[in-house]
Amino acid sequence: MLEPIEQWFARNGWTPFDFQRETWAAYRRGESGLVHAPTGTGKTYAVWLGPLAEWLHEQSSGAAEFPSPSGKGVGGEGKSGTATIEPNGPHPQPFSQREKGVEFPSLSGRGVRGEGKSGKLTIEPGGPHTQPFSQREKGVRPKTLRGRWITPLRALANDSAENLRAAVEALDIPWTIELRTGDTPQSIRQRQRKQLPPALITTPESLSVMLSYSGSSDHFKNLRCIIVDEWHELLGTKRGVQTELGLARLRWLSPKVRTWGLSATLGNLDQAMRVLLGYQNGGIGVSPVPERQRCQGTLICGDLPKRTTVQTLQPDDVDLFPWSGHLGLKLLHQVISSIEAARTTLLFTNVRSQAEIWFQQIIKARPDLIGHVALHHGSIDRDIRKQVEDLLRAGRIRCVVCTSSLDLGVDFLPVDQVMQLGSPKGIARMMQRAGRSGHQPGAESRILGVPTNALELIEFAAAREAVSPSPSGRGVRGEGKCGKGAIEPNGPHPQPFSQREKGVQSPSPSGRGVRGEGRLHSKFPDSIRTHPDQALTPALSQREREESPSHWAPHSIDVESRTPLDRPLDVLVQHLVTLACGDGFTAEELQSEIRSTFAFHKLTRSEWQWALDFVTQGGPALHAYPQYARVIRGGGDGRYTVASLQIERMHRMMIGTITSDAMVKVAFVSGATLGMMEESFISRLHPGDRFVFAGRVVELVRVHNMTAHVKKAKQASGIMPRWNGSRCPLSTLMAAAIRRKIDEARRGIYESSEMRLVRPLMELQSAWSIIPQPDELLIERTRSRDGHHVFIYPFDGRQVHEGLSSLVAHRIASQEARSMHITANDYGFELLSGDPIELDEDEWRQVFTTTNLVEDMLGCLNTTALARRAFRDIARVAGLIFPGFPGQNKTARQFQASSNLFYEVFSEFDPQNLLLDQAKREVLDRELEVTRLRQTLDRIGQSRIRIINTQTLTPLGFPIWAESIRTQHITSESWADRVRRMVVVLEKEAAMTKENSPQRSQRKHRKASSIVR
Repeated sequence: MLEPIEQWFARNGWTPFDFQRETWAAYRRGESGLVHAPTGTGKTYAVWLGPLAEWLHEQSSGAAEFPSPSGKGVGGEGKSGTATIEPNGPHPQPFSQREKGVEFPSLSGRGVRGEGKSGKLTIEPGGPHTQPFSQREKGVRPKTLRGRWITPLRALANDSAENLRAAVEALDIPWTIELRTGDTPQSIRQRQRKQLPPALITTPESLSVMLSYSGSSDHFKNLRCIIVDEWHELLGTKRGVQTELGLARLRWLSPKVRTWGLSATLGNLDQAMRVLLGYQNGGIGVSPVPERQRCQGTLICGDLPKRTTVQTLQPDDVDLFPWSGHLGLKLLHQVISSIEAARTTLLFTNVRSQAEIWFQQIIKARPDLIGHVALHHGSIDRDIRKQVEDLLRAGRIRCVVCTSSLDLGVDFLPVDQVMQLGSPKGIARMMQRAGRSGHQPGAESRILGVPTNALELIEFAAAREAVSPSPSGRGVRGEGKCGKGAIEPNGPHPQPFSQREKGVQSPSPSGRGVRGEGRLHSKFPDSIRTHPDQALTPALSQREREESPSHWAPHSIDVESRTPLDRPLDVLVQHLVTLACGDGFTAEELQSEIRSTFAFHKLTRSEWQWALDFVTQGGPALHAYPQYARVIRGGGDGRYTVASLQIERMHRMMIGTITSDAMVKVAFVSGATLGMMEESFISRLHPGDRFVFAGRVVELVRVHNMTAHVKKAKQASGIMPRWNGSRCPLSTLMAAAIRRKIDEARRGIYESSEMRLVRPLMELQSAWSIIPQPDELLIERTRSRDGHHVFIYPFDGRQVHEGLSSLVAHRIASQEARSMHITANDYGFELLSGDPIELDEDEWRQVFTTTNLVEDMLGCLNTTALARRAFRDIARVAGLIFPGFPGQNKTARQFQASSNLFYEVFSEFDPQNLLLDQAKREVLDRELEVTRLRQTLDRIGQSRIRIINTQTLTPLGFPIWAESIRTQHITSESWADRVRRMVVVLEKEAAMTKENSPQRSQRKHRKASSIVR
């Protein structure tokens, strides 16, 4: 079965990796599963060659559906040609870049280029591959769809198609590989509705659209394999739930279909596989699906060392009082020098506005780089982004300033350097972006951090430590991590893997894994090279060990988990209408199918009945309006189908779960499109206003029919746009890593170059206040003209601190009436009040209790306003709000008015509507992160509380104060000038402290305190 593939690999000097062989064998056994391996190590061929080998086996045994056009098979007689491969070249050039003859792709399926990695197969004129594939198989029409490839991004579809075609052509398999996305021409879509190709690449949305057509049952009944690429990007999102529901339908239509997922940089692998594969059957009873009924699956991890170098650009000096963004542009010339020293660089930013700023600053500082530096983010027109990607592949561009739009699978082989502007805020994000360089097996990935303030030096040092082996070398991965743990005899975890981590089985002694549910194959890579300045932590005394247990806890290489969603009913409602538009459904069968998914395996009978009533009647509040009776129950068979052709057409335009503010197209008056901008930003502009977009300074001419017509501005400056939703919260793992580095500073350990740079800052913090231990909560109190400041430092990230600060303020105010202003950043938050907040340790403990947490959170925030905002997206997904026909899209104001109307109607006439409950749940889970907030409160409850009265702002408190005055005060003085003026005062005070002059220091403290305003 695998012989043709082995021959193909051997002809090209390739050797399959163990995890690839494991995947092929598992597919041959009829198994489903998840493949997890570092970026660029061959996951594509691991899952794709199994289905191809299966077809070749059928062909050789006479069971094939249609013969090879050449009639020779693979490696057969008459297949002439010679392969010219360099001695050390196991990975020749990508198929998509061929100019002469036929070139082979890399083992990763993404294409590889570099030293010793090139080679091509020169086919003689008489060979079967001298003409395009579509011409070779002229007259051959495949009978059924064999494989379905689901990708999270349309941008990846073309890249995936090239990689899949490469193997198909090399093995002489007469399969056509086609795309079905939002970019597919209508003529091809019409043809695909009649006859699907053997392999089809789609997005989750396109899969749902295809299920909405009649005849989909016949199209998919012979499906053999489903492959979901970049599963970690879908997991934990409504698009992931949409994918789950689509997979459940495909498995229902083709019960023997195998499902495989591809993933990288994911923590909860065992759970991720369970979500992907779902449950064996959903049952029909009221009880949730029992855990034992979940599908058997194979978890395979690549045993491939992937070296990652993490370094940081370091300024000549570091401010003792950091503030957001101040340091970044001071490193501009170092950034440019690093760009010039590399062949090609991806400069990642966390938000789109930051990408626009840095692109402008680079070309302003170096006009000669115009044409060699490009900009890429999600709001820029797709054609422009495609041009940038093509230039990047061809190696004709030196640097691309980008956002997460280039995080995923698209391969740019010339990239040998990745830069991260600002803290990555998460381990997975940093490793994903680092993997964009060295995107081939055995190659090194490099990421160069560019801190935008002094505290981000700590974050980069923490991030490097988080992706490095533990100081003891004994740590192993956490829950769901695959691989044979390399545990020393006297290591901290001598017991079997499954005994330490519930639900994860021990691997076999061979490292090949074990058979059965969630079995593990191969070892996970830990060969990660750290910064040269980093050394192992020296042995400490017993007292120091007791003071800092976290330092001695086994530190494993770990990445963030993605939490799957539980019962998003708006997605379920949309799916019901989708299936009704297609071949229809019966309630009993579909309930069982829906409950076979992880997202809805706890779906109760009452919730199911509510969903049916909602799509058939609109519920108690909308039953009088026929347009909301979108689904009707048919005659004797009781089958549910769509109510009308008009509803069917409108629903197809609404399929999808991606929601955002209404977007306005930005186009030149000449007609060329630049991209899309949020309406909330455009609505604030007037004709003649200038703004920066897509790397250009443009002037607004007019806004008409949701299009902002612009022209090139004569001036070189304009307003920098801000996008809503540009939040990049600190992850739990990153926050824990930062706390470890801060604790090292408390104990005087400054090993890395970053920590040595921030040593004066941390020592000043210790002199003016304290550096808290891991089991301590620091509360600082000081006074200024503005009032009484309380700074609290949980070190758990901005998103947690925003919810926690509101909760704390609410609980304090409920005891004594007062007004407070709150401000939060990633390290802590501030409470500013006109009266002193004088609570002792016991009173603070009552404030930080988890008792009545949800009730107090609902009471402390304007949850009604938050729920209304969440409901707007829910109403859109559930199909209550029609976005408008092409060219007639509704404005954000119209969307808001419509959703508010539904919210008020349901609240008054249908208060038990489950979409209202979902809106509240999403506010608690997504906006307020109650689960993570509870974990923070639990940790605080086990900590000592240290209350320190300071005479002025400390280095940790200063950035929070600087953030607060950005929004709190109205003044003619610029925010930056005011912050700089305060820095001067505080730095003078710090100099006095260094001179060990307590009396002078105290006088200066009082002066500084009086100037804070």
